[in-house]
Amino acid sequence: MKIIGLMIVSFFEIWLLYYLLFGIFWKEEGMRRRDKVNMWSCILILGSMLTFNRNVAFFSHSMFATVIILFIFSVSLIRHEIPLFTIGCIVTYYSLLALLDFLTGFFNMYIFGDDFASSFYIRTDSLIPCVGYMVSRVITALAIWAEKEKLQTIGKDACYYQKILLIIGGVFGVMVRRCQFVMYGLIVEKNGKNPGSVGITILTITVIILFITLLIIKYKSIEMQNEMLTLKEKVFEEEYENLLQMMEKNGQLFHDMKNHLLILSNYAEQGDIESISNYIKEMGNNLCTEKNGFWTGNRILDLVISQKRSVAKRKEIDFQIQASRLPQLSIKDSEICALFGNLLDNAIEACEKIQSDKRWIVLNINTQESLMYICISNNVAAIPQKKKERFVSEKPNKSMHGFGLKSVERIVKRHGGLISYDTKGDSFRVGISFFKLEN
Repeated sequence: MKIIGLMIVSFFEIWLLYYLLFGIFWKEEGMRRRDKVNMWSCILILGSMLTFNRNVAFFSHSMFATVIILFIFSVSLIRHEIPLFTIGCIVTYYSLLALLDFLTGFFNMYIFGDDFASSFYIRTDSLIPCVGYMVSRVITALAIWAEKEKLQTIGKDACYYQKILLIIGGVFGVMVRRCQFVMYGLIVEKNGKNPGSVGITILTITVIILFITLLIIKYKSIEMQNEMLTLKEKVFEEEYENLLQMMEKNGQLFHDMKNHLLILSNYAEQGDIESISNYIKEMGNNLCTEKNGFWTGNRILDLVISQKRSVAKRKEIDFQIQASRLPQLSIKDSEICALFGNLLDNAIEACEKIQSDKRWIVLNINTQESLMYICISNNVAAIPQKKKERFVSEKPNKSMHGFGLKSVERIVKRHGGLISYDTKGDSFRVGISFFKLEN
């Protein structure tokens, strides 16, 4: 019975690590048939090795290192490369399992006293070791499944976390080796240490390290999001600069129209039709043909609205605009470009998913004394899902999306505004209120 129990424990722990790597971290990558054969062969081989070893002794450092190396080799056959993130995951996983095993062992030593060596530490027919090993694996499995979504995010941004995992894996590995010496001293040398105190000390250190790790991961996640938001705002700033250059170029062309007409008239007098055609074509390439509307009096905002309305028109989306003339605003032109560009892009993307012909967007901009109110409504194919008061992106790689609304919220917060979201029927509405935006 003990052999069967040890086999279940050993096979399960190896399968769980494959599930962590290929079912959570790299979920989007399908495994080929030969990869699955590789995986199950590794589970059977390593599981058998661990079963045999654990039937003889509680823990073997050489077997611990061998399993890690062979597992890394197995994963390399599937992935064809072993980034530091993968090595860090494998080392951290097995080190943490071994630490949990030692914690179970120390507490069992405290409970059973001198009987621990014969019932747990060395070869025995008792099922107590199987229960101890299974407790560690069940705790690990529950933790993995409880934090599945966060782990998927970590897997998508592996490069940000690989050094952290390597360091944590190394620290846990050193602790495992130390635990082995301490347990050997308690059982063989009878050094008089209290196993319960040793277990509490190890548990405390492990919890502190895991807590610090979670804080570092959280900090890295926030840092990455800020980088993405900054990059997105930079893109809109570049788009804003391009808009200004386009407007300036068009202004120069219209200003020089008299000269252009004289040149064309000269070509016409000479009967040079080809030169006329080439000159007109050159002028056309330098000219922005999109007719800009006038709704708010803010040239950047009107230009953004014109462009997004043109995009909506090409996609057969009805775009209604209700706006009043705006005073001179304290918000920067690049922020106006990012704010309205993100919101209108989101509205257009939502309308594109609707199969029927009735697709619409309504933009409303009103001012009253020092208050500016913006409302963008559009119909949707499905009401967006919320998680912790934040809308979840429906795009495949969620970790790389959803920064549009975050960028908008950051701009609104920067200027002391309020933002709200509302759904009614098949429509979605974003409302923004700004106070005292006048210069």
